[in-house]
Amino acid sequence: MFDDSAYIAPETMPLATIPSPMIDAWSVVFLALALFVVITGLLAAYAPSSGLQRYKNRFFVPVSPFVLTAFVYLFMAYLSSGVFDESWWSDPRQDDAYATFWMWIFLAFNLHIFAAPQRDIDAHLGAGNGRSKALAWSIGVAIAILVLVTALLMHNQQTPDQTAVKTSLWLVGWMAALMAGVLLLPLLGFDDGSRPELNWVRWSLMFGPLLWFLVFEHAPFLLLGSWIAVMMTTPLSWLLEESAASPRPPHIAMIALLAVVTIVFAITSGEGLRYTIPMGASLCVVSSMLDLRHATSSRQ
Repeated sequence: MFDDSAYIAPETMPLATIPSPMIDAWSVVFLALALFVVITGLLAAYAPSSGLQRYKNRFFVPVSPFVLTAFVYLFMAYLSSGVFDESWWSDPRQDDAYATFWMWIFLAFNLHIFAAPQRDIDAHLGAGNGRSKALAWSIGVAIAILVLVTALLMHNQQTPDQTAVKTSLWLVGWMAALMAGVLLLPLLGFDDGSRPELNWVRWSLMFGPLLWFLVFEHAPFLLLGSWIAVMMTTPLSWLLEESAASPRPPHIAMIALLAVVTIVFAITSGEGLRYTIPMGASLCVVSSMLDLRHATSSRQ
């Protein structure tokens, strides 16, 4: 079948050493921690409620010290990764796989910081009268925050097509469509919890940036607005419901002030989302701690 010239005697082959692949130990640690926070985030979000006492024992921190340390390391790695910084947006699709990997880490952060604590908070506070009014106001406030924050961030970034505000409105429109779509899920039987409709709206804010990033390359600009929307609508629902314990004014004022500081820093830093996302994540932890403190100090 083959000509004799196609045969190469083994002794005539060049004897060259092939270097073994170099494995960076820190990369292994990074991948292991990322996998750990994603899996434990999904487990924590769907695990049965275990009460608020464990949060009080660790000074209302929403996650365990080990998980918090893992996220600190991951966000430190994000600062040096170059993902979503100012130079990234000159070619947003330069490394889709790496960027999507980071979006999964941010989703795991949402599950740990928001989903699990809010499930325990709702189980403690119970359902209040006026949930429909609270739901309507929460959706309206969430969309308004998304429009404002996303437009400011994208206009400041000056995307190459020079249509930053138009693109931001398009992204928020799809987020609003997602929030409207998930309202049908309680009618289909997915109505667990004290506030199932509002919970699904919050989940759409947590999953939306990752979901739309698969279609729109500028979807990471939705992250900060989604975080602030979840932070503001959580105490807002308690404030509007008649029988639920209302948070004190300093609670909401502190979250609003820190959110404004984060937005101003993001606009004036000129670093894209490099410092914006870690600052927003820190704000999420503080907000969740305030929510847990309010729920723990309120009677069931």
